[in-house]
Amino acid sequence: MNKKNKLYDILWYMVGLMFFGFTSLIYIILVNRTLGIESAGKFGFAYAVACTFFALGVYFGKSFQITDKSKRYSDTDYMYNRLTTCLLMVIFTLFFCLFKRYDFEKILLILLLTVYRGLDAFVDSIHAIIQKKDRSYKVGMSYFFRTILLILGFGVSLLLFHNIIIASLVLVIINIVFIVLVDFRIAKDNIVKSKFSNMKNIVLLIEGFSVFIFSFLAIYATNASKYAIDDLASDAMQGVFSIIILPASFVALVSLYIVQPYLNDISSLIENKKVKELNKLLVKIVLAIIIIGVFVVGVARVIGIPVLNFLYDVDINDQLNNLTIILIGSIIYSLYSVVSQVLIAMRKNLYQVFSLIFIFGFSFVISRNLVRLYGLDGASYAYFISMFVLFALILIGYIYYSLKLTRDDKKITIRLMGGLGNQMFEYAALRNLQLNNKCDAQIDLVGITNKTHNIYGLDKLNIPKEIKVVNNTRSIKGFITYLLYGLYWVFLSKNKIGIKFMTMIEPYLNSIGIYLVVDGYVKIDDIKVNNNYMVGYFQSKNYFKDNESLIRDELQVSVKLDGKNKKVYSEMNKENSVCIHIRRGDYVGSFFEVCTKDYYLDAVKLMNKKVKNAKYYVFSDDIGWVKENIDLGDATYIDWKNNQYEDLKLMSNCKHFIISNSSFSYFAQFLSLNKDKVVIAPSKWFNNNKKIDIYEDNWLLIDVEGK
Repeated sequence: MNKKNKLYDILWYMVGLMFFGFTSLIYIILVNRTLGIESAGKFGFAYAVACTFFALGVYFGKSFQITDKSKRYSDTDYMYNRLTTCLLMVIFTLFFCLFKRYDFEKILLILLLTVYRGLDAFVDSIHAIIQKKDRSYKVGMSYFFRTILLILGFGVSLLLFHNIIIASLVLVIINIVFIVLVDFRIAKDNIVKSKFSNMKNIVLLIEGFSVFIFSFLAIYATNASKYAIDDLASDAMQGVFSIIILPASFVALVSLYIVQPYLNDISSLIENKKVKELNKLLVKIVLAIIIIGVFVVGVARVIGIPVLNFLYDVDINDQLNNLTIILIGSIIYSLYSVVSQVLIAMRKNLYQVFSLIFIFGFSFVISRNLVRLYGLDGASYAYFISMFVLFALILIGYIYYSLKLTRDDKKITIRLMGGLGNQMFEYAALRNLQLNNKCDAQIDLVGITNKTHNIYGLDKLNIPKEIKVVNNTRSIKGFITYLLYGLYWVFLSKNKIGIKFMTMIEPYLNSIGIYLVVDGYVKIDDIKVNNNYMVGYFQSKNYFKDNESLIRDELQVSVKLDGKNKKVYSEMNKENSVCIHIRRGDYVGSFFEVCTKDYYLDAVKLMNKKVKNAKYYVFSDDIGWVKENIDLGDATYIDWKNNQYEDLKLMSNCKHFIISNSSFSYFAQFLSLNKDKVVIAPSKWFNNNKKIDIYEDNWLLIDVEGK
């Protein structure tokens, strides 16, 4: 698209969006001039409720859909999801109305306006399809002409019927007809279709939840005074407040247009940690908003009240101070929106959620108390104070995280679990990811109990000092990651739907710094955020094949051997030594009990065919049972109660391997430096349907029954 067409595209889109943004203002004017201030109050509050729940309908907005490059979801997936959220929007609005015990007329008005706004939310997903094809001007035209039809239809129906219920129904009908006849027709040739998937629908709801929470809580905070007036005052007061707060939407809308062109620049500066440049850009944006805001307040002080009196046919000459307070509050809210966008780009969503939860409760309490004490003046004060506190919280967050950005590098932490073999898999995955991303790495010992096989074992290996070891990071992300891991094994792993669900959300979890591996091998992309947390057993060489040689060196046992161990170690080097590892212990009676006596006996027969003059060394956590039950001929039994490091060092020194379905066995053969090693493994790793990706191409597999 050339510059001329691009400008045409942007201008039409901005004009259409701005036109559509002022519909609520015009609706209030029409209702007030036709039916009076009380009806305007009823309509204004009903519209505010619909707009609050609109955050649920629009959910993550079209930006998410437009920028989705993963191709995991089709256009129809997004449309199905938007139908779901719009239905939830109506259901939750109905529950809210019933909870508040509104009369039938008020419930009907709120529901009609909710359906009207729900249709706006649905068409948003269609507009995203059009915009992906660089046809934003068509979306702008749609907004423009639909706005004209909506205003004309609403105004004419008010004049004909003098009834806001009928007029609101007309809005719904016009929206439906326009979407079907215009928007859908424009988009239909570009829609990438797929069958409805309930699983994809659920995953999309999860992925967009944080954005929805932001929007919902922020919209409530801006409308808290209206809810307080609804509970404590009259429709007439609601009408006046709706009139004096509407100009504030102009300031918010203008600030949106100011910050949008800079979003890519903001993301780039954050990615490159150019905090000084970022601060300069923010100062530039903030000054522009303040200048526009001061100008608007100045104009409002001079002609604001007369203009509102004329437009709405009311007398609100005593509301100049309240209008000024609200406009200043809207400037502060605009500044909040700018800083909020920066924190979103920094991926500091959790801080924003907690801030908005606080402001939700704060605005609820302060608006009710101030409206009760000071009426309309109190509603204006509450709006201003809520916006000021909201901005203060977000500014504190920005100052903290921007300072942190200058001194923090990307970091990834792994929760260590299981015995030494599992810990080695986990370390290998962590180290590989750290090396590929040139970031810091640390090991969290919160999962180590120091009981039986769960004793920290990496300290006797050649782990570099740059890998930090911490005892419980106490991080929120770590807690969430392990909680999800537990939920999977308790609930989701029992059926195919649960497994499929976890597979689908893994890319999303990775994008927010959660690496959760529950089964087999899952490709892990480059880490994208600063703080990352890993949980899983990572039992596949695919997790560390990029740096296999280095990791093999680092996992070598560093302890020195003496006595019998030193003698056996030397003998192994002179012979065609074969390690036989027989794992029992906690395997007996569990789904891990795979390898039978016949497996080991047939493995020895196969090894004798592959290796001449094989000399066998037997290792087991139950060596007495092995001697009594498996006749391995002239073998050397390592029965002098070695620790796990001594055993592993001896095992890995062998030239060939008969392994059990054990991660300890795996690393014995992995650490071997014999390039021509023969490795015999059981054809089955677990006695269940758990996925496994531990087998290597050069292994010889024998049926666990000895076939």
